[in-house]
Amino acid sequence: MLVNEAAAASGAAKALYMQTLLRTLAGVGGHLPVLDVGRPQLEELPIPAA
Repeated sequence: MLVNEAAAASGAAKALYMQTLLRTLAGVGGHLPVLDVGRPQLEELPIPAA
């Protein structure tokens, strides 16, 4: 189930659902897991100097 679907099924906004989920995970496990966020960015985007 995706976050949007789970939040809708819970009757909560996605932000509130995520906040509650994270608090619950931290409370049960004592910490939040470290996640593999996927593939690294392939190129660096230039940021002009100010």
